[in-house]
Amino acid sequence: MKIRMVAMDMDGTLLLPDGTISPRAARALVACEERGIRVILASGRSFFNIRTYYKQLGLKSPMLTENGTRGDASCMGPLLFDSCLPAEVTRAVLAILRAEKMRLDVVTREAMYEEFGAHSDPAKVEKILEEDGIRYTFVWDQPQRTDAEGVPHAYRLYAVSQDVDKLARVRAALQALPVDIAASHWSNLEIIQPGVNKGTGLARLTAHYGIEREEVMAFGDHWNDAEMLEWAGESFAMENAIPEIRARAKHIAPSNAEDGVARTIEEFLLR
Repeated sequence: MKIRMVAMDMDGTLLLPDGTISPRAARALVACEERGIRVILASGRSFFNIRTYYKQLGLKSPMLTENGTRGDASCMGPLLFDSCLPAEVTRAVLAILRAEKMRLDVVTREAMYEEFGAHSDPAKVEKILEEDGIRYTFVWDQPQRTDAEGVPHAYRLYAVSQDVDKLARVRAALQALPVDIAASHWSNLEIIQPGVNKGTGLARLTAHYGIEREEVMAFGDHWNDAEMLEWAGESFAMENAIPEIRARAKHIAPSNAEDGVARTIEEFLLR
């Protein structure tokens, strides 16, 4: 069956190890759009972060961000769907993360609230960013603002630690709450609403555009890509993917360091 949509994770999948998109990959993605294939950068990153890649590449396709909790028709919108955690659940998760002094983010539609050491560099990021009429706010180490503004509208909570024991304690404590835990690296936890993931997000996008799952190709490398790879008609785990993800995909693509996404798209979609 003809592929009408190709979805790919960013870190460890599309991006090179240095965090950039190669010229070869850029050409391949643009060529897909020129052939009528929608290109979905399906990431755990925020809408505001991912839209910079769409603008850089000139992509007009829909976006799937926040581990599938948000879908937009393009990098300029409109918003198609989103899914927030209940406020009482967000408060309970925050209590667990704060007790362990985890570096954390609370991510909402229009802002990111960071505590216990910013992941973003305040020296390089303005407090309020606005581009093309779309505003995004960063708030550092102001728990009172996190509670008042972030808790009622949280897409996800993102926590980071290099302490394996601390991560295990937090995982164990979170088991008592109605949340799902995704991860894009061994050192992070991405806490979202149960049953929401890149796979469900991709299903919502395809339903909106009248695309069948057999017409979707997907690429990934880590746990938060699992449902997307299992759902898509054609799925590729990167050569550098963790073993569990390699086992869930139908095919193996060359590693991200070898431009595996671009090479696979060239071979299967652009011949």
